[in-house]
Amino acid sequence: MSQSEVSQRKYRVYGIGNAIMDYQVKISEEKFETFGTKKGSMRLVDADVLNSFLLSLSDDSEAQIVRSSGGSGANTIIALAQLGHSVAYGCLVGADEVGESYLSELKKLNVDTFNPPYEGDPTGRSLVLITPDAERTMNTCLGITSIFGPEHVNEQAIKDSDWIYLEGYLFASETGQQAVKKAIQIAKESGTKIALTFSDGFIVEVFKDYLSDAIAASDLVFANRDEAIRFTGIDDVANSLEEILTMTSNAVVTLSDKGAIAHYNGETVLVDTFLVKAVDDTGAGDAFAAGFFDGVIHGKNAEKSARTGCLLASKVVSQLGARYAGDLKKVVKEASL
Repeated sequence: MSQSEVSQRKYRVYGIGNAIMDYQVKISEEKFETFGTKKGSMRLVDADVLNSFLLSLSDDSEAQIVRSSGGSGANTIIALAQLGHSVAYGCLVGADEVGESYLSELKKLNVDTFNPPYEGDPTGRSLVLITPDAERTMNTCLGITSIFGPEHVNEQAIKDSDWIYLEGYLFASETGQQAVKKAIQIAKESGTKIALTFSDGFIVEVFKDYLSDAIAASDLVFANRDEAIRFTGIDDVANSLEEILTMTSNAVVTLSDKGAIAHYNGETVLVDTFLVKAVDDTGAGDAFAAGFFDGVIHGKNAEKSARTGCLLASKVVSQLGARYAGDLKKVVKEASL
């Protein structure tokens, strides 16, 4: 099926990844130093550590915490739903208030889910610290999502989708690795296209072998500049993209405030970003992926798809949180993309 044709399947994209409730908070540089973490990083913490962090912020009258359903893959799928596409998300939440809220929020956003809340560990949560320079630093407790495995992958949803979208964070656990393997096998058997996002430099370095296998099976790969360079060991974005393209047919590398370089359907383009005042860069890459998907779904070329991705990323970084508060369909329409 060519991407410009009307889809005969139920879903445009079925995402598979972590279910994380984000707790976003703006803090000063001085307050940030008290958390003892590297700026711009994502570190895994246990529930006690995360609770102590949240408790320390509850005593700060200036710290206003904003809660929303997130996770890298979920952010992209939610943005696609905002753009009017039929989507679903494969994830796990705990049988607690946070999990019920997460699934309820996705339902309101027109994102289908299939797995009921699970007893045992709590729903995954992440404290996202946002400093005045718009940098976001994540402290994440995976909770129940860490056991997401092949038995939680919905085979029918893959068969019913034009694309599956795999979150790189899944490689951080053995069960997640098996879930990716199963999803790819079903997609190959059912003619469903496969997209993959690297997700994090930590994933690239620690789970490179698993990531490499998934790249080789994918039809489209997303990475940011740091991830691409760390994966290939080539300190040049254009050359690192070329190296990734020896493994897969289509790939995109985002360049933060420098735009993106993309290769799709035999065409390589470099596009500029949309200049905005950055407030919070949480979810910028996730929004870009949704914008690029939107272009692909509508049969646009590499340049227009990448520009749509940059447009959505610019809208997300200009506000607090990974989910754009406005009308994404209107944003794309007004930009004549």
